[in-house]
Amino acid sequence: MRAVRALVVGAALLLFPAGKAFAQAKSLRWPTMADITRINYGFDNDASPNVLKDWRCSTRTYDGHRGHDIGVRRGSDIFAAATGWVQRRADGFGDGYTGSTDGNGFGNHVALYHDQGGYNTIYGHMTAGSGIPAAGDTLHCGDRLGGGGTSGNSSGVHLHFEIRLNVNRQNYYSGKEVDPFTGPCSTPVSYWTDQGNDRPGTLCSGPVSVPARLRPPEDAFASVRFTDPLSATALLEFGVPSANGDAGQVVAVSIHGSDGRLVARPVQGRLPAGTHSRVWAGHGLPPGIYFFRVAIGDGFRNTITVFKAR
Repeated sequence: MRAVRALVVGAALLLFPAGKAFAQAKSLRWPTMADITRINYGFDNDASPNVLKDWRCSTRTYDGHRGHDIGVRRGSDIFAAATGWVQRRADGFGDGYTGSTDGNGFGNHVALYHDQGGYNTIYGHMTAGSGIPAAGDTLHCGDRLGGGGTSGNSSGVHLHFEIRLNVNRQNYYSGKEVDPFTGPCSTPVSYWTDQGNDRPGTLCSGPVSVPARLRPPEDAFASVRFTDPLSATALLEFGVPSANGDAGQVVAVSIHGSDGRLVARPVQGRLPAGTHSRVWAGHGLPPGIYFFRVAIGDGFRNTITVFKAR
């Protein structure tokens, strides 16, 4: 009989082959940009009704909450917390509301299955048409998998991030949920590569394979990789070549109406070398033609036309 280790999660006792629980621990990166750190509501570590305990034993959660609600911006990048394949995905839902059952409540979402450990990570409430990968796709840790939103059972823009252990490969919502933060009221181990001062880092655990599309391009470029005029969303992808000792280059992206007026400025500042993407959600703006104007460094200038149907 193989030796086992026990891990208590809430009132449940989970058994793992010796070392497996700890192999899973300390393996996840923060699923957003490093500057997005606000957790609106944490994981509820007490199964008792009307008793609220996040990992720090504070009440910044709500009854029965099985994940962490991270206060992202609409369209902001969401990243794979570890390497895995897309076990389940949903796309095409508009903004949600409290009680919505779209995408089983997750709205536009991705469930990534991680073969090393038999667990998955779930990313919920994203924006439709924001680059959600296809079912079965393999994503590396740090790959972009969508943009922040408020689809499904949601009352405002945020990312619902959830981890489930001992998951059946055919059933993404099997197994047992767990709080990735270690603390006095949660698990004895942290599932983050670096939990830091309760602000996990964005570094991946171990060597990371960098897909060709994420390597710094030789020349600057900009294109609309996906556009959906009915849902008023467009995904802009642009490349920043290496320059100045890999210190990146100044990038400016602005969106203008057909009369030239400025309606949005999603990017303004220095970005590192690599391929970047931004989602434009033109909700509330009248139908018509809109222009993306992209400037990268001193030489690259491009204007891309996007049609908004409604």
